[in-house]
Amino acid sequence: LPTACSWSYFAGFFDAEGYVRVPAVYSCIRLEVRQMYPQALQALCSLVQREFPQSRCRVAEVASGVHSLSISAEKVSRGTLEKLL
Repeated sequence: LPTACSWSYFAGFFDAEGYVRVPAVYSCIRLEVRQMYPQALQALCSLVQREFPQSRCRVAEVASGVHSLSISAEKVSRGTLEKLL
């Protein structure tokens, strides 16, 4: 598993394991990637935090053996999506 990664790596990972969430109750974009290996998600989170120091990127266990990387700050979510294109 990588300790550092590129935006190309993140793009492939997001394509396979990620999704964009736009809640109906308020206008915002939330990015989420779920995976069983928290180390891979932490490498992605570190990439986001290097590019966007104000990010609220976090990795948490959401179910037994399932971890989630969440990006909920609007500017960071949009900036991350632009990097993934």
